[in-house]
Amino acid sequence: FVEMARKSAQSSKSIIVISEAQRQKFCELFPDQADKVEQITNGYNPDVFKVIPVDRSEVLASLTAQNTADGKIPTDYDKVVTFVGKFADFKGIDVALDAAKKYEEEASKEGVKVATIIVGSGALEQQLKAQAEDLNLQHTYFVGRQNHDVIRRIQNASDVSLVPSRE
Repeated sequence: FVEMARKSAQSSKSIIVISEAQRQKFCELFPDQADKVEQITNGYNPDVFKVIPVDRSEVLASLTAQNTADGKIPTDYDKVVTFVGKFADFKGIDVALDAAKKYEEEASKEGVKVATIIVGSGALEQQLKAQAEDLNLQHTYFVGRQNHDVIRRIQNASDVSLVPSRE
């Protein structure tokens, strides 16, 4: 793949990376193409992703869980934790699921109901759903890809946003 990437880089007018780590790795692999690298970091639209008033119960009721028999998510949670993103290894979603097992159990001991809402899709989708099942996560819901308006509502209904990463 490196040779294919080299040929592609040589014939490209510019190379776009999303982080300084990616810039460094690219330049390490292809130093003769370093002058083509442009960094454009991932961003968000502050006109879309902003604080808005939402009713948590309504937000949860509007979602369809892919990993429950009836597709419904209970609406009586005390706390909501979310992850939004691509299901890729570097994201570390598997680690977030391991953490969910721990905080579900600890919260339950204290009489607190915590839901974890997983938004997104990707190559690891079946693997992550199987892990959640193996961990016997009772309050973790996969809701698939969602549009920005729905994501904004989910995030505003949440107490915690998980942003795990291996990089």
